[in-house]
Amino acid sequence: MTRHLWLMAAALLLGIAPADARRKPVAPPPAPPTDTLVENVNGYTLDKAGTLVRFNGLLIDADGRVKALLKPGDRREPVKYRTDARGRTLLPGFIGLDGDVMEAGRLPPSPENERFRDNPVELEAVLTRAQERLAAAGITTASDLGTTTADWMLYRRFGDEGRLHIRISAIADGLGVLEQVAPLRPTRWLYDGRLAMRAVTLTPEAQPGKAPPGQMDARMRNLVSKALMVDAQPVLQAGSPAQGAVALDIYDEMLPTYGKDRRYRIAYAVAPALADRPRLAAINGVATVQPAAISRALLADGVRTAISSDVGTDATAVFRGLAASISRPDGLFLQQAFAAVTSEAAFAIAAEDRLGTLEPGKWADFILVDRDIFVTPASELPQTRVIETWVGGRRVFVAKP
Repeated sequence: MTRHLWLMAAALLLGIAPADARRKPVAPPPAPPTDTLVENVNGYTLDKAGTLVRFNGLLIDADGRVKALLKPGDRREPVKYRTDARGRTLLPGFIGLDGDVMEAGRLPPSPENERFRDNPVELEAVLTRAQERLAAAGITTASDLGTTTADWMLYRRFGDEGRLHIRISAIADGLGVLEQVAPLRPTRWLYDGRLAMRAVTLTPEAQPGKAPPGQMDARMRNLVSKALMVDAQPVLQAGSPAQGAVALDIYDEMLPTYGKDRRYRIAYAVAPALADRPRLAAINGVATVQPAAISRALLADGVRTAISSDVGTDATAVFRGLAASISRPDGLFLQQAFAAVTSEAAFAIAAEDRLGTLEPGKWADFILVDRDIFVTPASELPQTRVIETWVGGRRVFVAKP
């Protein structure tokens, strides 16, 4: 054995490593960035307490969820994609309540259009147009009031094929549809949170000339109870004060069995009667109300309230609704109206853990608009134009120049 080898062996025995062995291991290169940054925005959202939060940068993770709201002076880490919003106003995407998704995509009535109304090819075109129109209106989640089994199957096919670009919270058109689609329990959110059926709509019959009220109440109580037994949210439609009163009677009878935490919802065509408001608050009920009928007094009475945003072909419908809800002497303040189409609307569909605000961890569903709605006069709100709509951190609509 040579002298050099002897010395190396002795060094190893004495715990002295050769120079090569004493080198520190090289750290692996940092993982490439995967986030998206929408920068230079005039951003607004609400937090859990309902406080208006301002920001100028939105950081989105690779899964399409909000990672952080950035303010001037906050450190900007390297990102995979960076978008300059050029100072435009960024808002959470609107949640459209009490609408009909398929109707939003229909062509104007005509003998020719009616001829192909239920043609499978035309139905696909209808859903494609509906998504485009809803996205153009700033609606990122549509609560589809009265989803049929055929509607659901079409939504599923679009989801399977990657063509479901907005979110649809389907409300089954009666217990029969719910039993076909989700007989044991509501569906989970499918396709990265794009589709779910977790509610059923029913209409109390409290009209002159019908069967005795007690008999109708018993039938409706049975249907509502069946829905609650499978954890579905009941949505009772009240086109008149009488129907609203019957709906509350039914919910009152559900409380001893099912408790208050069931998100009892009434879709009102008119404002809830004054005497009904304390009852709504007492059952932790949710009222969805037309913009022209909503008032501060309703909120002051403790009623969780969201605005119905039934949107068809009119891309300004939500902004017209905001203007209508704040223009009357007893109307909402703008921040309340903003909540009624975002965070309160998410509460109405029991999705406040994932939608309605841009808090970290929630889906990055948002819109860029051409003006700051919080400094715009109410009379000019209907002229607000949606420039871009993003769902799950991806751009799904860009307005034409």
